[in-house]
Amino acid sequence: IQYSKGIYETGYKSLAGCDGGESAEVLQGFHRLFVIAHTIPFLIGEAMWYDVNKTLSYNCLFNFVVGPRGVGKTYSCKRRVIKDFKQGQFIYLRRYETEIKSSQIDLFFDDIQHEFQDHALAVKKKCFYIDGKLAGWALPLSRASQFKSVPFPYVTKILFDEFIIDQGL
Repeated sequence: IQYSKGIYETGYKSLAGCDGGESAEVLQGFHRLFVIAHTIPFLIGEAMWYDVNKTLSYNCLFNFVVGPRGVGKTYSCKRRVIKDFKQGQFIYLRRYETEIKSSQIDLFFDDIQHEFQDHALAVKKKCFYIDGKLAGWALPLSRASQFKSVPFPYVTKILFDEFIIDQGL
């Protein structure tokens, strides 16, 4: 991984020593900026699933999680924002408006609703509601200029899903 340290110095850090979500940290100034976490899932029963809590435990400003499809990266993040909704709102970010069409985004909570049967999870006009309270927004990065002056004072998490462009596209 190539990184910058300060303004002039660049370097490389190997992920060879990383194991199952341990961090490869890049230090700049007073803040740890990045954690690169492998998505080596942990075993639950007969299936393997990723858990975002280990990654977030490093308390870094940015966390990037990269892994194969279907290991639970998005699902784990959904679980976390639902559990944390009283502490802050979230933004579900995708590259393009077409990726958050109402017909698709309205199904956002469908796969996880069974875990939160005592909460009302809903999506209305690209806004996420938990127990009737606004919990988050689905926004496209392609329209960022329209939102750059809009304050989101209670947003504590941004889930940028599918941020890597597929090679075949």
